[in-house]
Amino acid sequence: MGLRRQARRHQQRDQPDPRAFAPNTVETAFLYNDQAKTRAYYAFPIKQQTMHIQYWGDMLAEAGFKDSDIPANWKDYWSFWCEKVQPAHRQKTGNRTFAIGQPLGVDSSDSFYSFLTFMDAHNVSLVSDSGKLLVDDPKVRAGLIGALTDYTQPYAKGCTPPSSTSWKDPDNNVAFHNKTTILTHNATISIAAKWLDDMNNAALKPEDRELAKKNYTERIRTAGFPNKPDGSKMVYRVRSRPAWCSTRPKTRRAPRSLWPSCCRKKTSRPMSRARWAAGSR
Repeated sequence: MGLRRQARRHQQRDQPDPRAFAPNTVETAFLYNDQAKTRAYYAFPIKQQTMHIQYWGDMLAEAGFKDSDIPANWKDYWSFWCEKVQPAHRQKTGNRTFAIGQPLGVDSSDSFYSFLTFMDAHNVSLVSDSGKLLVDDPKVRAGLIGALTDYTQPYAKGCTPPSSTSWKDPDNNVAFHNKTTILTHNATISIAAKWLDDMNNAALKPEDRELAKKNYTERIRTAGFPNKPDGSKMVYRVRSRPAWCSTRPKTRRAPRSLWPSCCRKKTSRPMSRARWAAGSR
C-alpha cells in the first residue's frame, strides 16, 4: 500500500501540462507500475519519428521521368521504380544503379520498421487490443504473406543491392548517399539531415558545402508511401522517444526539474526540418 500511495503522490505532483505536447505523445509516458498497481508518468517525450521515403530527384530525371510520373497506388508504385526507373537509369548512365535500397538485414532496425510499414499497408494486426495473438487468423496470415511477398520482391527482382540482406542501420543511408540506390525508406529523416548538417559545416570546403546545399534543397525528395493495396491512404506508425525519469533517491530531483525547462518554447528547437516532395503530404 505504501508504494501505491507514493505513486499516487508523484502522479498528482508531477502531472504534465498536456498543452505543452503534441497529441498522442505524453500519453506514451503514462506507464503502469506493477509493484504499485497503478499508472503514473515515468518519462517525458522529447521527439517523434515516423516512416519516410527518400529518393533522388536528379536520378529520376536522368532515367527520363518526373515526380508526377510516380504512381500513387501500391503495386504500380513499386513496379515503377523496379521495372521502369532502374533499367532506364542504367541504360542512360551505364552505371549499375539499383532502384530501391530495401533494408533486409536481420541486425537492422530499419528492416524491422520498414517491414512493419508493409504490414500496416496490408492492414495486418498481430495482436488484438485485448492482447490476444492473431497469427492463426486466416485473414492475418494472408495479410502477412502479402506483406512478406511485397517486401522481398525488390530483392527477388534484382532491384535492391545483393548486399542489402546483410545491411545494418547505416547501410541503406550510405548506399543512398553514394547514389548506388535511387530510393530508400527510413524511420527518420536522417538522410536529408546529413546534407543539412554538411551544408552548415564550416569545417568543410566551400564546394562541399555547396554540393550538400544542392542535394538538400533541390535533389533529394522526401515523400510518403503510396496508397495501400486496398486503395486507402497509408496510415503511419509514430514512435515517441522519451527521456526517462529515475526514481532512485540520488537522481529523483533532476528529472522533475528537467521536465519544465526542456518543454519551454525558449529552450526547445526543432531537431530536424520537414521536407516533402510536392503532393506527397
